[in-house]
Amino acid sequence: MYSLLSVRLGKMKDLFCSPVKGVLIDISGVLKDGNKAIPGSIEAFKRLQDSKFPFRLVTNETQTTVKGLVKKLHNLGFNVNEKDIFAPIPAVIKIVKNENLHPFLLLHPDALEDFSDIDKNHPNCVILGDADYCFTYDAMNNAFRALMQMEKPILISLGKGMTAASSGKVQQFCTSLNNFENCRLTKLKTLHAYLNDALLSRLTKRKDKLILFLLYLFLM
Repeated sequence: MYSLLSVRLGKMKDLFCSPVKGVLIDISGVLKDGNKAIPGSIEAFKRLQDSKFPFRLVTNETQTTVKGLVKKLHNLGFNVNEKDIFAPIPAVIKIVKNENLHPFLLLHPDALEDFSDIDKNHPNCVILGDADYCFTYDAMNNAFRALMQMEKPILISLGKGMTAASSGKVQQFCTSLNNFENCRLTKLKTLHAYLNDALLSRLTKRKDKLILFLLYLFLM
């Protein structure tokens, strides 16, 4: 497996000679650790960009918009564009629009901007992400009430949180909402298949010819 460390050490030629036709790069733990860039990752990422080798940045970040994430990465020294990043929130917005859903949002305030043009009146689904400090009794109660008023309740979970603590809260809230017997929940949707299809379609038009490697900094 190739890594950003491999790129940094000058093995780009090996990457071009391999059957790999595109690269998926995780953000957290690969480019950055919290609010700090991982040593060597800025230089390695620039080398990859200069090579013109196709890549996409992937993340399960749901505490901010892609625009906010780009700003964070710019502040750390990474030259990235919104089109380079694929995250759960843009994916779920497409689902919401395609299925004419009116969501009740249980998300971090920094993530709400992307939903500004979405009709949230008379909700027919609940979207749950890493709301961090907004995971409160009142928030849970309001989500319960929203689900109870739906004829066919839908719960959409955007995945785990960014930390062990927030990940536990996301899972607890998701499990509680899903198991609440009076909410008549009939469908729990996940985004894994949708993200996979979307990433493939954005990297190449010939899905059967694409081999993708998820790059980790210290895996060779």
